[in-house]
Amino acid sequence: MKISKTRYQIRKEIQQLSRIDSSKISIPYLTSKVDSLLKGMWTPWFGGPFYEVWRARSGFYNNISELWCPPAECVLKRGRMNDINESIFYSCFGHNANLGSLEEIRTEVGDIVTQLCCKLDPEDKILKVLSLGHADIWMKEKAPDYMKQYFIDAEARYKADCGTDEQYSRSLVLKNWVNDTFIEKVNDGQECKYAHSIAISKAFFSGFDCEGILYPSVASNAKAVNLVLKPRVAEAYLKPNYARVVEIVSKSSQGFGLKIKNESKSISSDGTINWSW
Repeated sequence: MKISKTRYQIRKEIQQLSRIDSSKISIPYLTSKVDSLLKGMWTPWFGGPFYEVWRARSGFYNNISELWCPPAECVLKRGRMNDINESIFYSCFGHNANLGSLEEIRTEVGDIVTQLCCKLDPEDKILKVLSLGHADIWMKEKAPDYMKQYFIDAEARYKADCGTDEQYSRSLVLKNWVNDTFIEKVNDGQECKYAHSIAISKAFFSGFDCEGILYPSVASNAKAVNLVLKPRVAEAYLKPNYARVVEIVSKSSQGFGLKIKNESKSISSDGTINWSW
C-alpha cells in the first residue's frame, strides 16, 4: 500500500490534528483521524529479544496479581497508551530495565517499592513489536552491540520498502510526527493531554496488527526503554520469575541508591511471592 496524500496534504492534516483540544474530544474520534492520516504508512517491526522485563509498584506486595496491570475498572486516569477504564501492560526492558521501572513510577527517597521481573515463556517467542518515540534512533545509539545492527538493518529495509524517494519522504513526515507527538511530556493533573499518544498507539495496534510497542522512557529522560503489551499477550507469554522489595535511599541524575529489603526465593502457582527472609 502506498501513501496517496502529498506531503502538503499530510502536513495540513497534522496541523489540524495538533490543534484539536484533547480535553474535549473522544479517543475513538481522534483515533479514526489518526488512522486516516497514517493510511499507507510503512513501519518496521521488531521481534526481540525481550528476554526479561521489569515492573514496579510503590508499597510492599505479596502476590503477582498486585504487581500486574490493574483491572480496567481500577484505571482512573489516562496514561501514555491507555484511556480511563482501560488496562494495559507497561514494563521496562533492556540493560537498565530494573532502574527504569523505578523512574516510571516517580519514586522518591524513603519510598518502599516492590519490583517484578518477568521472562518470555517460551524464551524464543517472537513478538511483533513496533517502535514509537524515536526508539529506533535510541536503540542504534545506546543498545548493546548485539541489538544495534538489527535496528540499523531495519532502517535500511524501511527505506527500501517505501519504494521511491517520494514515498520515503512522505513516510518520514508521518513518522516524525507520530514519534514527536507520542513522547510529549505530560504533567500530573493534565492527563487529558495523553489523548494524542493514546490515539497513535491504538492506530498502531490496529493498523499494523502488532502485539506490543516499545518507546524511550519519558519519565527517565530516555535512560531506559519501555515495552508495552496488550494484557492478553503479557498473560500468554510473560512468566514472573523474580521479585524484590527495595527502599530508595538516594536519588540523583545518575540514578538511585537502593537498599534491598527482601527478595523472592520462589513464586507459587497462585502468584504468592515466597520471600527469602
